[in-house]
Amino acid sequence: MSRAAQERRTFIAAAAAALLVSEVFYRFISVPFAPWYALPTFNTLLALSSVGWMRILDEATRNRPILRVGQMILATTLASAMVSSSFAFLHSTWGRPADPRIRVYRDIGAWLRSHTLPQSRVAAVEIGALAYFSDRPVLDLAGLIDPELRTARHEGRLRAAVDAERFDYLVWNSAFDGNFLAQLATSRALELDYRRVATFSRPEYPRTIQLLQRKR
Repeated sequence: MSRAAQERRTFIAAAAAALLVSEVFYRFISVPFAPWYALPTFNTLLALSSVGWMRILDEATRNRPILRVGQMILATTLASAMVSSSFAFLHSTWGRPADPRIRVYRDIGAWLRSHTLPQSRVAAVEIGALAYFSDRPVLDLAGLIDPELRTARHEGRLRAAVDAERFDYLVWNSAFDGNFLAQLATSRALELDYRRVATFSRPEYPRTIQLLQRKR
């Protein structure tokens, strides 16, 4: 086997292994896979495949001027299609968040930042944008950042684990009633321990998210 063939096989094996490990990892920690986790890998594969096709065409048309012209036309056509679609996407999404929930969590974060103390703790399932815009300590109910809560959820003791954390606010998104919040949603203690202080919604997001405060 030639060196080039060995390199190709190594690259393919490495790419496949990376995708497989990523999928197995997220399944293992019970965090649903999201496409944006693999976007860098996907974009890299697209770029490398484009380079590969150009190299194949280059070899096939070597010393054949007429085919060389055809190669250039084909390459230009393919590049134009990719570039035009990319520009169309950028034009339609420029200035907007990649996901409609981000604006809702930005609103919640802004509220927390102006109505709570810096040391106030917040619990939520989706924490990235919320933590960034609130600048408050955030507890990850999904368990990616706080794996002890993932273990507690699997063992059916999430309510006790959450109570032990003694956070101040709970972000309640009904989208997660059936999984991450299920053990909390079925507990009557939730109604006794928390009160709703604000609700947040956006036209582009079909759900209303509630912000609950722990009762003193």
